[in-house]
Amino acid sequence: MKNCIKLMIFIMMSFGTTQLIAQNTNIMTAQLDQGTSAAPNDTATPTNDDVISTNIRSKISQDPLLTGANILVTTQGGVVTLSGTVSNQTQIDEAVKIAKTENGVTSVKSSINVPYGTPP
Repeated sequence: MKNCIKLMIFIMMSFGTTQLIAQNTNIMTAQLDQGTSAAPNDTATPTNDDVISTNIRSKISQDPLLTGANILVTTQGGVVTLSGTVSNQTQIDEAVKIAKTENGVTSVKSSINVPYGTPP
């Protein structure tokens, strides 16, 4: 568990969140060294929102209509937000359709856009 958390911290630090992570790293490492939990209910399982986002990302990446699409998927409280850029409206519609059909999704917000000047 301790090595897993340190690996997660290393990965997070690699993505530019060093200031906040560095402060929390010392707290988490100290708690782990003392044998206490890093969080009150730390079960090391993904949240339902994480599972929803992962499933949607997987389906989007496998959909032939969405080849070349750059879509970011986030989920909070069952509300999925799609953002990024695609080549046409058909790709937006397909991504929204995929998100709406995922179990646990309560609503879908799309801020996906087609760059100006992209042929239809």
